[in-house]
Amino acid sequence: MCPTHHDSALPAHGSRLSGGHVHLGRRTLTLGGLAVLAGLGAAPAAAAEPTTVPVDTVGPHPIQDRPLAAADVRGFAGGHLFWPADATAGADLGIVVTFPGFAEPGAVMHGIARRFASHGFAVLCGNSFAGVENPTVRATMIRAAVDAAPGLSAWSDVVDGDRVALVGHSMGGGGALIAAESLDVRAVIGVHPWTQTPITGVTAPTLIVAGGIDQIAPAAEHAVPIYRGLTSVADRGLFTHHLGTHWAGVTPDRAILPRMTAFLRLFLDGDEAYRSAYLAPAPALTSFETTTRG
Repeated sequence: MCPTHHDSALPAHGSRLSGGHVHLGRRTLTLGGLAVLAGLGAAPAAAAEPTTVPVDTVGPHPIQDRPLAAADVRGFAGGHLFWPADATAGADLGIVVTFPGFAEPGAVMHGIARRFASHGFAVLCGNSFAGVENPTVRATMIRAAVDAAPGLSAWSDVVDGDRVALVGHSMGGGGALIAAESLDVRAVIGVHPWTQTPITGVTAPTLIVAGGIDQIAPAAEHAVPIYRGLTSVADRGLFTHHLGTHWAGVTPDRAILPRMTAFLRLFLDGDEAYRSAYLAPAPALTSFETTTRG
C-alpha cells in the first residue's frame, strides 16, 4: 500500500516503493518488502541499539600506515596501506580495497580509510595509472589490487584474504561495482558511483551512497538506477544525503561514514551486533532505503 505521510525533502522515488518499512522521524509506516528510512527536519534520529564499538566516531585501534610503491605490485599504480597498529599475527583482519574517481589521487580515500582502519580493517587505497581511466579499466586495476592485497609483506600475517570488501568513489565506485561482478567479495560500497555500464552481476551485499546536490554523478542518473538494477543482491542499500555533494561520502560526514562503517562490520566481519547500527533510522536531511531485514 502507499504511505500516508509525504515528506517533501525526500526524492520522488522514495514514495514508489512496494514493500518494507518507512521510518519518518519517530513514526514507522509499513509498506511490504523493502525498507526506507528517512530523517525529517531537525528531529533527532532514534538511537540505534548499542554495539560494542560506536560507529559514529573514531574506532578503538591505533593506526599504522605505509606507502605501497607501484614498482612493488602489478596491474595498478600502488597506493597506501592503513591497518590497526595493535594487530598481531593471526588477527585475520578483513581487507578493504578502495579506489578513487576520475582525476583523483588515491589520497582522496585516505580519510575514510583511516576511520575504517581504526575500526579493525586493513585498507589498501589503490591508485590508478593515469587518473583518467574509465570504470571498466578501473575494475581491472581493482581486481589486481584484490589479488595483491593478502600477500603484501606489511600485513600478510594479520589479514584474512578470504574476507575482502570494495569501496570506490565516482568512477572508482563504478569500477568497484564492475569488479564485484567477477570477484568473490563480501561487500561493496559505491560512493557517488559513476558508470554508464549496466551493473547486473553483483551478488555481494552492496551499499550505494548518493548526494542530493551531486552535479558530477547526479543521483537520479547514476546512484538510483544502479541501486534499482541490483536485483541479484539480497542485501542492498541506498543512503542519500540530500545536501550531499559529489565528495560527501569521502569526507568525515557524520551521517554517511557511520553507516558505511556499520555496513562493513556487519557484512565484511559478519558481526551481527552492528545490524541495528546499519539499519538505524536515517538522520535529518538523509534517507535510507534497504532490502536488509532487521
